[in-house]
Amino acid sequence: MIPKKIIVFVFFALASITFSAQKVAQKESPVYVDVFIYKNKDIRIEGDVVEFKDITNEVQKLILENPPASNEQITYRIFADKNLLLGYPMDVEHKMFEAYHHNTSRKRYLLETGKMKPNMEIDGEFRLEK
Repeated sequence: MIPKKIIVFVFFALASITFSAQKVAQKESPVYVDVFIYKNKDIRIEGDVVEFKDITNEVQKLILENPPASNEQITYRIFADKNLLLGYPMDVEHKMFEAYHHNTSRKRYLLETGKMKPNMEIDGEFRLEK
């Protein structure tokens, strides 16, 4: 007859393997919210032109329209003109975090927006992936 201690140990070992496998399977790629800041300080969030004062409302609207799953991370990708002072993109970032900050991160990229077309989408040839 098998001792109770061994049966209990095997049960907990199998249970922990099952839980850790589920945790790995739940990892999904982050949800990206893309923001362009041009050298004239025009702001585009997911392609829509937004005033600085309306950033918080626009981000909240985006999150409410497409709510992330409880385990999904939102990544704010901020593409700013390299000639802007860093303070302005940081102010935009701060407004975005005011709108939604649960399980979020940010990535900043510097671009030469003067060489880009005004209506260029991020899904075009300039799409950046890590």
